[in-house]
Amino acid sequence: MFDSLSIEKRRILLEYPFARAFAAEKLDFETFLDNINEFKPDLIKKGFTDSDFETLSIIKKVHDRQTDMKEGLEILKKYNFPIDQDKKFAYFLATHSEDLQSMAKAAGKNVVSMFQYGLPEINSMLEKEIITWPQIVNGLPEMANQSRENTDYMFNTDCMFKFGIPQFNRLLEKKIITWPQMVKDLPLMTKATGPNAWRLFFHGIPAIKNLITKENWPHIVELTKTSGHGTNDLFQYGLPVIKEILTEENWPHIIELTKAVGEDTAYLFQVGLIEIKDILTEENWPYIIKIAKATGKHTNYVFYHGLANVKHLIDESNLRNFVDFFVYVGISNQRIMKMMRIFNVLEPRTDPLLLYLIMFKPKLVLNILQNVICWNSYRSILIRNWIFF
Repeated sequence: MFDSLSIEKRRILLEYPFARAFAAEKLDFETFLDNINEFKPDLIKKGFTDSDFETLSIIKKVHDRQTDMKEGLEILKKYNFPIDQDKKFAYFLATHSEDLQSMAKAAGKNVVSMFQYGLPEINSMLEKEIITWPQIVNGLPEMANQSRENTDYMFNTDCMFKFGIPQFNRLLEKKIITWPQMVKDLPLMTKATGPNAWRLFFHGIPAIKNLITKENWPHIVELTKTSGHGTNDLFQYGLPVIKEILTEENWPHIIELTKAVGEDTAYLFQVGLIEIKDILTEENWPYIIKIAKATGKHTNYVFYHGLANVKHLIDESNLRNFVDFFVYVGISNQRIMKMMRIFNVLEPRTDPLLLYLIMFKPKLVLNILQNVICWNSYRSILIRNWIFF
């Protein structure tokens, strides 16, 4: 209690019953000060100076600070904060025991995860003065509470704090996102990606770090919601392939496309969508999305094997006819497989027939083309055999 006094003066002071009572926390501070003033002349005779009396006048504050730090350290130990990893930050936290208690209460069942992983990872942003301590006090528990609803994947909160915060710190530091956005979007993206959240933070977000801007960040978050567990593949393998069409005008259409296709969007972006980029105009997007909504997870096959092979024939006069045809094909797995076989071997000489059928006999396209292709193949065999003989 009186550690700030010299050993000799501590001995002298503790000769007084009121000082011993105060040291044992059996006497309040105001009564202690009254007694100090009463015995001040006697203490001066025994060598006490004005500096010593000033020290005694603030000893309560020092004591409270030490008590506060002790309580703070106990909270940190209780919830597995790695004190030895960063003692400077640990002691800073320990001086805010009331805040730590408030955070622990607000975080609920995810309190250990928040202290063990969240607080250590967010420290760098505090040191760089990018965020403030009050923001952390309110924000981290809110993150923990938003993620607690996802009971299917209990490791997700640890994943969010341990692996998600470092990725979001970089976005925060570059001023691509704000702290309120981080508090809201990090748990949302963690929940949306489920057991693949760690892949999103390790591979997905780093793969598109040069594509993310302040303006398109809301679209990135929306893609996570629509792609779900397939988001990492979409970010890691899909978006980099179509980066040239990731314009502000195209983003709403891309999100609509993702909603239609779901978790298989990554494969679509890797293969099918890039093959038809030439016809992705503002006027054509609604028709492209109409096909995707009809074909769902099979959209990539329709785009890559269907649209890509006939895009040179599509213009304003026949666009709707082609769309209706692909919608008709896309609702049947059998028709999709048949279309893939036929459209992959189409020849330029069949273009006029194809256009006629698309315009006037869309439901007969596959059957007629199949017969034509079979006849052409048979005729080629006959010709080869005739030449041979």
